[in-house]
Amino acid sequence: PQENQKRPLEFRLTEGGGQGGTASCCIARLGGRVAYVGKLGDDEEGRYCLKRLQDFGVAPDFVEIVQGGHTPVAYVFITAGSGAR
Repeated sequence: PQENQKRPLEFRLTEGGGQGGTASCCIARLGGRVAYVGKLGDDEEGRYCLKRLQDFGVAPDFVEIVQGGHTPVAYVFITAGSGAR
C-alpha cells in the first residue's frame, strides 16, 4: 500500500531469518553440528527465534539473552498472485 493507505492482510506467516540463523538451521538440517552465537532480546520474538533454532537442531550454547533487549523484526509484504514484495 501507498502511504496513508490500508489493505487487508489475507495471510500471515512468521519465520526466523537473518544470515547466521538461516545458515545455522541449514547446516543442522543437513546433519552438521552447529551452535548459534549471538544475542536475542528477552521478548516474544527472541523466545520464538530461540525455540525455532532448537527445533532445527541448532545448539543454543552461545546465545546471550539480553534482559530488556528487543529482538530485531522485519516485515515483508508479498502481493498475492504476482509474488512481488
